[in-house]
Amino acid sequence: AGTISAASLVGPMGACTLGRDKLKRPKKWKDWLREAENKMRFGGITEEDRKWAFLRSCAGAELTELWDKEVRVKYEATGEAPNRVEADTYDQVVKNTTATLLKLVNRDRAIIELLRMEQGNRTFNEFLADIEDQTHLCHSWEKLTPEDMKRISLLGGLKDRTLAEKAIAEEYDLKKIIQMAVNRESSKTNADAMRSRPIGNVHRLEMEETQYR
Repeated sequence: AGTISAASLVGPMGACTLGRDKLKRPKKWKDWLREAENKMRFGGITEEDRKWAFLRSCAGAELTELWDKEVRVKYEATGEAPNRVEADTYDQVVKNTTATLLKLVNRDRAIIELLRMEQGNRTFNEFLADIEDQTHLCHSWEKLTPEDMKRISLLGGLKDRTLAEKAIAEEYDLKKIIQMAVNRESSKTNADAMRSRPIGNVHRLEMEETQYR
């Protein structure tokens, strides 16, 4: 209770609301953590165990679920020496939470969003900061191959957004994207041709086909 009241001198600390959009989760966590650490500094909370206790006290359901299911935080030490496993420290939790949220981001989607960003009404420095945040989400982007760039460019510009979203979600390779796109476009072209064919011609063709059966 003492830990929470010390930090509450600058107002209550809200729970961390991550939301369902995995692209936005890392920044939401980063902003929430910055606010929590500001409150801890103001409240004189400097010891690792007290910082971790404060973070847990205001984490909220979404962050706690992430810690339990994805980060797999070790809240307490288990076992006996020499096989004893120590509980995670504050710094370990912060580092592992950040790494996990970045890992859950789909790199292709992050790069597509990066390339689509426009300054709009933001100042240049605000735009630059947003670009830097988005670039941070594009993990392993420096390892992109020419095939990766071609695949990402196709996914970003495809008119068939249903296919694009499915390909991103299911991580299609370049060959499968090309095959699917060609097949779907061909099917649509054939369907359009059938719909535009005069009814009389259709009936005549049906009659001719019947004669040859």
